[in-house]
Amino acid sequence: MIINITNCSIVVRHAWYFYYALVLVFTV
Repeated sequence: MIINITNCSIVVRHAWYFYYALVLVFTV
């Protein structure tokens, strides 16, 4: 269960970085 929570947080963090990169690309 701990591994699952860690894996989920990693996925969320990568999704947030991807979203942030998309925002930067579209605002430039």
